[in-house]
Amino acid sequence: MKMPTALVIGLWISFAVGALAGEPRAATNLVRNPGFETGDTTPEGWRTFPRSAEGIRYVWDDAQRHSGRRSACVEGTGRQFGMWQQIVEVEPGRVYVFAAQVAFEDIAPPGQCCLQLVFRNANNDVLRMDWWPRHAGTREFALDFPAPLKVRAPDDAARVEVNLFLQGTGRAWFDDVFFGPAPTGQIVGRVTCKNQPVAGARVHVWGSPWGKACEAFTDADGKYVLNDIPVAFPRYVLLASKSGYRSRPAGLVEVKDGGSTPVDFALEPGSDPDDLRVKFGTLTLQKFVRGAFIPEDATIPADASGYPEAVRPYLRTDEFIQSDHP
Repeated sequence: MKMPTALVIGLWISFAVGALAGEPRAATNLVRNPGFETGDTTPEGWRTFPRSAEGIRYVWDDAQRHSGRRSACVEGTGRQFGMWQQIVEVEPGRVYVFAAQVAFEDIAPPGQCCLQLVFRNANNDVLRMDWWPRHAGTREFALDFPAPLKVRAPDDAARVEVNLFLQGTGRAWFDDVFFGPAPTGQIVGRVTCKNQPVAGARVHVWGSPWGKACEAFTDADGKYVLNDIPVAFPRYVLLASKSGYRSRPAGLVEVKDGGSTPVDFALEPGSDPDDLRVKFGTLTLQKFVRGAFIPEDATIPADASGYPEAVRPYLRTDEFIQSDHP
């Protein structure tokens, strides 16, 4: 296979919601035959969609694979699309991790290959479609996306289509597919003021991680519990607030798989300033937006000195951004 020519990454950096995605994948894989190793004439557990289309060929490939003996391949010679597909049951509102090893060859834009999830309800109505980063050109097998991304199933979801997608000319291989519940933990603690419990205080994860508010209210002893919080990297930001008190944030809150993370707050009487801001970054999916292809003749500077002066302040290394790391 040739060296990469272009890569489309459908991701965006925001300063508004959630915690950063990307850490070790969940332990339970709900995908059957994720490595395409078992089956008679076709890989067990998988089907193709559409079953047949002009210019599309499905291959259970024993020549290209990331691990084991086989992978699943889609070949295209026209403008049609094809995909390997598996239906997986899901729990409404739960956060899931999705990743796979993906390789591709000679995919000509506007053709593309990618991973895709389609959530459906009990009546088989489509609730939401999530597209992973879309690719063109040529690349050897790599984890897609390098940090496994998370999605929350819609509140009335019953199942999801795990789709391995190619459209246009070229070939795409898929192997070691993973879809499973994200590992979770809990955050517990106490809210006080001058060493006295504060009842009825709201403690919440800043933003709405993966589209859902995560909050709890303290009891008479000032205690709270936030359950089923997905493990996230690098950290969450919490905020404790109540009328008559100054809100207090807590950063660098790490949730551990199956663990309990203690976070206490000491509030002070008073009120918040007129403009209270909490800023941090989040890495998440950018849905339904096609990214720009990197030109083959693009020049990438060897170090930060090669960028314009106006850009350099945004490349400086700090506690969370190691822009000088090789």
